[in-house]
Amino acid sequence: MASIASSVDEVKGKVALLTGAASGIGRAVAELLYARGAKVVAEDIDPAVKELERDGLISLTADVTVDGSAEKAGSACRRQVWHPRHPRE
Repeated sequence: MASIASSVDEVKGKVALLTGAASGIGRAVAELLYARGAKVVAEDIDPAVKELERDGLISLTADVTVDGSAEKAGSACRRQVWHPRHPRE
């Protein structure tokens, strides 16, 4: 079992995609992951998700039930951590 000290850095440098991030548990998780060093893509149908934006935290206002929204979120994740395997769009 990981110690609490090691779990704090567990997400550092990773990219997290969260839906339902404008409020409640989704917002709390987005803020916690960001605080622990993850790069975050926060998505919600509610435009209030934009309040989360800062360097390393991208917001997307989108309806996950609409065709193409997953592709848009994937592109945002690739922008967070550009790598030669993942060309910028």
